[in-house]
Amino acid sequence: VSGVSLADLTNSANYPDKPSKSEMITNLDAPRPESADSGHRIRGYIHPQVSGQYRFWIASDDAGQLSLSSDDKPANARPIASVPGWTPYQVWDKYPEQESALIQLQKGRRYYIEVLHKQGDLKENLSIAWQAPGGSREVIGGQYLSPWSR
Repeated sequence: VSGVSLADLTNSANYPDKPSKSEMITNLDAPRPESADSGHRIRGYIHPQVSGQYRFWIASDDAGQLSLSSDDKPANARPIASVPGWTPYQVWDKYPEQESALIQLQKGRRYYIEVLHKQGDLKENLSIAWQAPGGSREVIGGQYLSPWSR
């Protein structure tokens, strides 16, 4: 898919039901591209280990968007952070849109999360971080994730 905008990805005839590749990832630090002009749609569930106010960040080259649901239903997902252009690897503060507002999450519940990402060259990066109550910012690890299922 050529281009660098999210619209280039979402307007593709193959989006969303005909990906060229599907894989399980172990954290929200996406794999590097095998070719230029690619895009990602990452979706699944996050499982907070403590209740409280969380903050999220996205870093990507090129455009990226992070959406989160108030529950485990994809239909309730809303954009909470985005990259309107590009950022270097794990640079969280190039654009104010990269950082979410504080979001209340409950321990023991799962929340649907989705990331869209479009890049145009092989310099790609995509990372999603969060900060739990009383914690520090960290890339969301696999121990807090589970795969999406219909």
